[in-house]
Amino acid sequence: KVAEIQARKNGLTGTAVDSPSGDQTWNDLLLQRVKVKGKYRHDLEMLVGPRSAPTGGTSSGSGLMSTPGRDSGFYVVTPFEPTGATAEVILVNRGWVSRKFTELVPLTTGEFEIEVVPIKAEKPGSMAPPNDPANGTWFSLNTTEMSAYASLPYTATLAELLTDTSDARNPGMKLSKKTVDDLTTFYVMPETHLAYMATWYSLSFLMTIGTYYRFK
Repeated sequence: KVAEIQARKNGLTGTAVDSPSGDQTWNDLLLQRVKVKGKYRHDLEMLVGPRSAPTGGTSSGSGLMSTPGRDSGFYVVTPFEPTGATAEVILVNRGWVSRKFTELVPLTTGEFEIEVVPIKAEKPGSMAPPNDPANGTWFSLNTTEMSAYASLPYTATLAELLTDTSDARNPGMKLSKKTVDDLTTFYVMPETHLAYMATWYSLSFLMTIGTYYRFK
């Protein structure tokens, strides 16, 4: 897992590469910084949640940012159409918004460049309710269902937004985006494994000592 974390960091701290071309696909660029020009389809925007704010989320301006890891809100996922007839649409997680400010999610116009990190699709938790696209209710980042909702003939790739040149057009209204640290963090990190191991070894040692004196 240490090697996998380092591989992620290498891809995320390097120079952004161009969007897929030729036989290349978005899946060939997973966990790399990718720059792409195009436009958002706000008419197909999806609010996925409830979710807590990213622990390392970045935001400037005011209004949409809340206490990381505590407040409840939604991921704002918007289909992004790259410039060029052959380029595949991607599902961009533009960031997190508090449930109190969903009506203030910024909209964009025209074409502009964004920098994203394509990621693997999320696996819905066993306790997560099913999505209800017909009523605009989304609990999980199910790319198959989201792609069908956007009338795409393929399952689009999910991507995390890092930078967006359209931000300058919407001063004071920013979503809380994930940081590189967020994207290189696993649910269980190596140091957590070490803590678990140390705890169990300590408990085993104490139980051994207790058993020895109990039956001595």
